[in-house]
Amino acid sequence: MYTPRPLDTLNILIRSLHVVAVVFLIGGIAPSHVVAGVARRTSDPKGQLALWVAWLRMGKVSGMSALLMIATGVTLTFTMNFGFFPGDHLWLALKQGILCLALVTIGLMMGPVRAAEKAVQEAVNAGGGMTPEIAGLIKKPANLGRMLDLFGCLNLILALWRPGE
Repeated sequence: MYTPRPLDTLNILIRSLHVVAVVFLIGGIAPSHVVAGVARRTSDPKGQLALWVAWLRMGKVSGMSALLMIATGVTLTFTMNFGFFPGDHLWLALKQGILCLALVTIGLMMGPVRAAEKAVQEAVNAGGGMTPEIAGLIKKPANLGRMLDLFGCLNLILALWRPGE
């Protein structure tokens, strides 16, 4: 059962960091999709590679934002006495379930992202362009990234809507 605690300075700080992380995460979704879309349609191999470099850099910012969002969200769960998968707060239980799916997705992305980053960096260092091999390595992280973006948007919708409250 949820027993609210008064907002103290620590909770205000944690909530603020949580919101900042969400803003960075959600704010990076549209640009990353634009860059990935342009990269897929670009016919110049060097230009395409440069766009994927930018996309991978955006992914690092999104990844750090996601980690901060997760850490502050879990901390808020404890400091606000919500508990995990609370039956009396459907919105929070759904958010936490989506978070679990996101964590699995992040785990699945780590190896493929590292492999893609390595191949892209080697191609950049060699002065080359996009190759079918690199495109194959980027495909899985790009698809998993779309899933993460969807989870992030669903989480934000649930946080704002709070169904069942």
